Formats: sequence, structure tokens, C-alpha cells
Amino acid sequence: MKFGSIVNNGVMITGGTVKNSSVVGQQISASVKSSEQNSKQDKKYDVGLSFANEDRAFVEMVLYHIKKTEMRYFYDKDEVAKIWGNDLYRYLTDVYVIQCKYTVVFHSASYTKKKWTQVEWGGIRTKQLLEQKDNLLLVLLDDSDISVITDQWSYLDGRDYSAKEIADIILEKVSMD
Repeated sequence: MKFGSIVNNGVMITGGTVKNSSVVGQQISASVKSSEQNSKQDKKYDVGLSFANEDRAFVEMVLYHIKKTEMRYFYDKDEVAKIWGNDLYRYLTDVYVIQCKYTVVFHSASYTKKKWTQVEWGGIRTKQLLEQKDNLLLVLLDDSDISVITDQWSYLDGRDYSAKEIADIILEKVSMD
């Protein structure tokens, strides 16, 4: 798989080739297996936010309310220095598979088209399949077909809730543990 200039998490990537995508899958699988030994209480983050850059404005409104709580969260712009210089496949897989109790996926038409959200989704989905735990929280942002990524998990229709209401529901879910 080839890619050109991609901006992700505030880091510019200017080309490269993934020669063997099965290696990435093996890395994700190994990460998930090692994460099975960790309980949700051992996680660095309560939630990780996965979204396409086109949806950043809405995600930041939700994040505004999350920041008012005690929730620990992963948001790319708050971690630019940590992300900078890392292999993004490994870094993002580690964050979403090992370090987060829950991952909130803000799904939109843009989400299914982006290379890096697909890397994130690959790790999230693999974790979901191997751990068989309910730690994927989907928020639908538009009329895009959510069955493109999943047709078996319940989701919130983000158009029916305010950013504050979504943040409150995320907090309620995290507090159930």
C-alpha cells in the first residue's frame, strides 16, 4: 500500500510504502494478546477519540466537556510531542489497543476514506474481536453507511445529541466500570 503526503495527529508524513500489511495485522494481534492480561483499570486512558480530521470541530466540542471531568482521554493534538517521530502504525495501535479502556469512534463518510483512521479502526476492531469486550463506542455523525465498518454494534446518532450530552453519556459509560 502506498501513500503520499498525509497529515495525522499534527505530524506530516511525506510518503512511504507499507510492503506487507499482514505484518501490521500480526503486530496488532500481538498487542491485543498482551493487552488481554491488563484489566481496564490498568489502562492509561479511559477513552481514546478516533475521528477524521474533517470532523475535528465537532469532536473538540465533545472534548471540551470531557475535559471538565476526571476522565483520562487520548486526543491527538494534546500529545503531538509524544507522537512526533514515532512509527504511527505501532503508536496508534498501542494507544487504541493497549492504552484505552474504551475507544469512541466518530464515524462519518470521511472516517471510512482516511488511511490513518483505517489504521486506528484495524486495531480497534482486532481488539474487539480478540478480547470480546464491549469497549467500542460508535457515534454516527452523518448519513454515511455505518455497515461499512460494522453492522453489529449499537451506536449513538450524533445528530440527535448535543456535544455535552455525548460527553455525559461517555462519562456514564466509563463510570460503569
